Amino acid sequence: MDDRQFDKITKALGSGSSRRSLLKRGGALVAGSLAAAAGLSSAQASHAGMCTFAGGRTTCVQEISRNCTTETTRTPTDARTCEVGNSGRRGTQQGNVVTTTRVCTITERTTVFRGRSEQQESQTTATRTERTVISSQFEATGRCRNIPGPQ
Repeated sequence: MDDRQFDKITKALGSGSSRRSLLKRGGALVAGSLAAAAGLSSAQASHAGMCTFAGGRTTCVQEISRNCTTETTRTPTDARTCEVGNSGRRGTQQGNVVTTTRVCTITERTTVFRGRSEQQESQTTATRTERTVISSQFEATGRCRNIPGPQ
């Protein structure tokens, strides 16, 4: 940048119109930020979790803990059809259905506030269990036995 360009830029920044537009933009930014902040309820802003407002009350639900384990169960089933060796003949086979399930115990705290204020009306803690089947497959417990007769 040469000296002439530098002088031109500093002169423009030093003029009243440039400072005035800078102040207008800064003021608009501050005013917009304050308006957005005022739109949030104080209960929502100060409490963690998911909050909703309905019926003159703010309800906030916060997850306190989540403990998950994996559970495997084996359930005996009726005989299933199978192929005897590589013969192409049908047979039956005994077995179990093995199901793997993810079990999560979740504890949540629900807090209710009057209106959109900090005035707490009630607080409860509840525990619930979620079960999600991860896999379910047949596990043979014996060999494939031929079904007698013509096939």
